[in-house]
Amino acid sequence: MLFSHEDLWSSKKEFKWFPYDEAKTFCHGLNLKCKEDWENYINGRYPELPNLPKEIPKNPDQVYRFIGWKSWEDWLGLPQEPVVKKKEDVSLWDQPNEVHSWMPFEQAREIARSYKFEYKEEWELLVAGKYPNKKPLPKNIPDKPDKRYRHYGWKDWKDWLLTPENQKIYSAFFEAREFVRGLRIKDMKHWISYTDNPNPLHCKYGLVIPSKPNLEYKNKGWVSWNDWFGIDIEFKDFQTTREFIHGLNLKSISDWKKFCKGELPGVKKAKNVFSYPEIAYQNKGWNGWEDWLGLTLFSTEKGKNIEDIPEGAILCKCLGKRKNCLDCDGKGYYFP
Repeated sequence: MLFSHEDLWSSKKEFKWFPYDEAKTFCHGLNLKCKEDWENYINGRYPELPNLPKEIPKNPDQVYRFIGWKSWEDWLGLPQEPVVKKKEDVSLWDQPNEVHSWMPFEQAREIARSYKFEYKEEWELLVAGKYPNKKPLPKNIPDKPDKRYRHYGWKDWKDWLLTPENQKIYSAFFEAREFVRGLRIKDMKHWISYTDNPNPLHCKYGLVIPSKPNLEYKNKGWVSWNDWFGIDIEFKDFQTTREFIHGLNLKSISDWKKFCKGELPGVKKAKNVFSYPEIAYQNKGWNGWEDWLGLTLFSTEKGKNIEDIPEGAILCKCLGKRKNCLDCDGKGYYFP
C-alpha cells in the first residue's frame, strides 16, 4: 500500500513505508520499555541509539492502524497483557484447559499469598514440586510471576507472597546475630523450637528476628548456621569473661551498649564476648549488671526491693522514687 509524506497536491514521488513486521523488528532492537520511551527516541533524546529509518513512521499507531497494528507492547517487543478466558463458576483452584491463559495478576497473587511463604526460594521449591503436602499451583499461574506480570502489577517477592500487614521489617543482621549467639543454641532442632514459641525472648528486647535468617539475610551478612549460632567461637566461662570486662573500666550500661556496637573509641569488642551476657550466663554465674561491670550502679537499700524486679529487667537509678522518670516511668525498673 502506498503512502506519501506530502499532502495530496504534492508532485513529489510517492514511496512505501516498511511493512509492519519489518518495521516492528527494527523497533524491537531498540529495547524501549514504553510509549514514552518511543516519544523520547523519535525526539532525539537517545543519541546512542541508531537513527529511525525514514521508511518507518513516527506515528506507527496511525500509519499501520489497519495493516498490522496491534498495540504499543507489540510494536516495542514488550510482554503482552495476559488474556484470560472467562468461565462461569470457576473457583480459584480450578485448572482450565487453556494453560497459556494466565490468571489476572491480583487473583494470582491472592492464591500465591495463601501458601504462607515469605521468600522467593520457597516459591521456587513449590513450583519444583518440593512441597508434597501443599496443594499444587494452578496451571494458569506462571512459575516465574516476576517475568510474566512485570508490566501488570508486579512489585517484588514480598508483595507477591505476603499481604502488607504480614510483611515484617527485621532487625539488622549483626544485631540479630549477636542476640542469637547469647541464646547458646547449638542445632536446628533447638532453633526451630525457639522460633516456634509464640513469644520468643528477643521480642522483649524490641528485636524482630526471622525464623529463616539464611533467606532473609542472604547477601546481607549471612555466612552459615554455625556462624549464626556462634558454634565455632570459643566463648570463655563467666568468671574469665567478667574479669576481662572489669578491666575495660566501663562506667554504665550505656557504655556497655556502646562497647558492643563498637562505638567506644579505643576499645574493640572481642568476638568471643557475648553482647547479651544476662542471657548467655543465666544460671551460669550472672549476678546483675553491677557485678558484671564491676560497679555499684544502684543502691537497693531504699526504694524498690530487688525481688520485685521482673526477670530480664534492669533496676533504674531513681529506684522508683521519681514518678515521671523517663527511663522507668516510676516503676523502678526497665527492660534493656
